[in-house]
Amino acid sequence: MTTLSKHPEETRLYAFDFSEQKEITAGQTLVSALALSATRLEGSGVLTLGAPTINGTRLDFTVAGGALGDKFELLCTVSTSGGATLAGAGRLKIERV
Repeated sequence: MTTLSKHPEETRLYAFDFSEQKEITAGQTLVSALALSATRLEGSGVLTLGAPTINGTRLDFTVAGGALGDKFELLCTVSTSGGATLAGAGRLKIERV
């Protein structure tokens, strides 16, 4: 699982990339963002997640907030043109960068 980082004062654009998933390599496309969430693993800050948007084979979204030392797990699910549901996950650390 990939771990990314951001400063608490930043609003950053992040993406889950589904281009290597077998459904996508077989020709299906992403059609809908079903869910996007952040679960705090450490710390006391709060993240603000922007509305997710489909951008080709990626699910793009912005992240703002958090407090120094926080760690979060980010999860998303998307649907494809063939009816599949795909999931993405990653970790985010809030630190001085």
